[in-house]
Amino acid sequence: MLCESIISATFLIGSTHVPTTEDTYKYNNFNPGIILECSDHIVFGAYYNSFKKVTAIAGYKLSWEPAQDFELGAVIAACTGYKYPVCIAGTISYQHIFLAVVPKITDIQNTTVYTAGLKWRF
Repeated sequence: MLCESIISATFLIGSTHVPTTEDTYKYNNFNPGIILECSDHIVFGAYYNSFKKVTAIAGYKLSWEPAQDFELGAVIAACTGYKYPVCIAGTISYQHIFLAVVPKITDIQNTTVYTAGLKWRF
């Protein structure tokens, strides 16, 4: 059975694109959304992306908690609203602060994206 129980909810707020060039000013940096994480490492949700489109996402998350309230993770997921239907990100969270890094990938996107949000564990 997929998603036996939801263990966290992350509320996405916004992003920034690096390096900053004239092209990066066309990106939307207000990215409200929600990502839910299940006990079996499944993640799913939706958010308003940098291209001003709604992205639906479903995938898998690997994570490591080296200390209480501190987590490092990696996500690979199917996603909508982009040129290619795969999203990857590194994540870090401490208490309720959540950050994700979507790496620059040649010929797919020309910037590294840093996303911030708030995370609650259940």
